[in-house]
Amino acid sequence: MPKMDGPTTSMHICELYRKAGVQIPHIVCLTAFTEKIFEDKARESGMAEFISKPINKSKLNKIMRDCHLIN
Repeated sequence: MPKMDGPTTSMHICELYRKAGVQIPHIVCLTAFTEKIFEDKARESGMAEFISKPINKSKLNKIMRDCHLIN
């Protein structure tokens, strides 16, 4: 991203939703980074889920079901 990384963007989104008094969206981090520190940073920024590449299809399906994007 040209001006913000994913965690910074997530923090801004969460703050906007908090100020508006509405439910924060389910933000999913999809990244090539696999280290635990990146997952921790993503979750601390407000991201609800973390998926690293290569994508685990069953984990992605579970997240999509949890977000009510698929049955």
